[in-house]
Amino acid sequence: MADLELKEQINNINTKLDTVLQYVEQQRLKTQQIEDLIQDVSIVGTEVFNATVEEMEHQSIELDTDQLRQILIKLIKNVGNINMVINMLESLNDLSKDLSPVIRGITFDVITKIDEYEKKGYFEIFQNLTNNADKIFGTIKLITQPSVLSSLEKVAKVATSLKIDENIDNKSFYKLYKEMKKPEVRQTISFSLRLLQEINKELKKN
Repeated sequence: MADLELKEQINNINTKLDTVLQYVEQQRLKTQQIEDLIQDVSIVGTEVFNATVEEMEHQSIELDTDQLRQILIKLIKNVGNINMVINMLESLNDLSKDLSPVIRGITFDVITKIDEYEKKGYFEIFQNLTNNADKIFGTIKLITQPSVLSSLEKVAKVATSLKIDENIDNKSFYKLYKEMKKPEVRQTISFSLRLLQEINKELKKN
């Protein structure tokens, strides 16, 4: 019985030793792989460096080691700032991804509204206003002249103050005929007719 227990313990120890040896072998292989990689990188780096030096000599470029050292020192000193900039760029990238659906939705709404306004003819109206801007401003300029504004003010004042009076305005044709004999009435009628004639002439020009 004791021999069996001893044999079992020895087997367990051998199993553990095998496991340890396998682990050691794996670590040795990894170390060897890393060393090989370092050696390969060193060879490639040396070749790249030599090629760069030859190209710089060919291009007559002189490398100032002091300036290069200063650049490296500045890069090391500003690692925090560089990291902050990278984080900001990543945040902006995430923000753009979050805003993309919103921007697409707004763009779709704008396009829909533009199509709706175009179908209603709003753009045509705006185009007509743009094409006739000179005429519109010319008309506004004429209307806003002091003499015209004064006349419009007087007409508006009289029009708002007068109302139809059954006693005064219910005149017979004879009374109207008598009114037309008055100089101021004839003058007003003559001016109105002349105004209509001039308006008709302007309309016929177009």
